[in-house]
Amino acid sequence: MMNQPIDPFFRRLFIVVAMVVGILLLYLMMPVIIPFVFAFVLAYLFNPLVKRLSKYIKRWVAIIIVYSTITLGMVLLLWWLIPTLWHQLQAAWEYLPKVLTWYNEVVREWFVNNSRINLPELESKGFSETLVEYMQTNYKFEDASTMMNQILVSSMNFINNAGLIVLVPILTFYFLFNWDQRLQTWNGDSRCV
Repeated sequence: MMNQPIDPFFRRLFIVVAMVVGILLLYLMMPVIIPFVFAFVLAYLFNPLVKRLSKYIKRWVAIIIVYSTITLGMVLLLWWLIPTLWHQLQAAWEYLPKVLTWYNEVVREWFVNNSRINLPELESKGFSETLVEYMQTNYKFEDASTMMNQILVSSMNFINNAGLIVLVPILTFYFLFNWDQRLQTWNGDSRCV
């Protein structure tokens, strides 16, 4: 039996096809891979806190304390941030006519007088009409089946996101529980296995 060398063109073609298939498989598996990646990043970030606390208490208690502290911090941040953001959005909406007047009278006029650029005139009435038109075109239900289909799709998106919210902390706990041993195992150190 003779060993014939493989033509470089076919070798490169095989490599390119293998890379395309691999990227396609990664793309198709993204909903499954993303929780693991996100949980691994969180475990990497929380490990120093857990490691420091685990010197004084059991590791699983340290993980729960870190989780609780971060969750409480996020709730307090959202409790402060959402009303502030809402007030800022209301103030911006009320200030929008002044901004449009400034744009039309100062910026647009300067461009018209000093350059060849002719900027369009903006009106606040146009913004509301555009918003209403967008809502009518994208959220119009002609019949009950399209309405039920849209409700089903949005419900499935909600269920998927809720599953992510539940799955990521569980995976993070799993990664954090034996972080050092897991890293040594991944590095190929057989003493820890």
